[in-house]
Amino acid sequence: MVDEITGRVGCQHENLAHRAFNLLDTVADVMIPRTDTPGALDVGAPAYMDRMMAHWESQETKAAFDAILDAIDVRAAAAHGTSVVMLDASAQAAVLRPQDAARVANPADQEARGTD
Repeated sequence: MVDEITGRVGCQHENLAHRAFNLLDTVADVMIPRTDTPGALDVGAPAYMDRMMAHWESQETKAAFDAILDAIDVRAAAAHGTSVVMLDASAQAAVLRPQDAARVANPADQEARGTD
């Protein structure tokens, strides 16, 4: 099966809604792209994270994870009028940069919320 948005074959997910899985897929690819080594998509990181959410994480952690994905897409819509999934690579990176910077700047905040 080919995903109509990402064009990837075999996008299997158990926990996340289709839109959220596509968003996770995009975020993972931007954060850990293929270089001379495999990237997040090559090793199936989004599907692994989805399975963790479906079978292991608490409802609180799932809600926090969903909120992070939603915040990323809200930021993309505010800046570009569309989902981060639909943006080019440069715009995707620009949308994700503040999220990444906030996580690096406030690691204790992550641990306190249980989202580390």
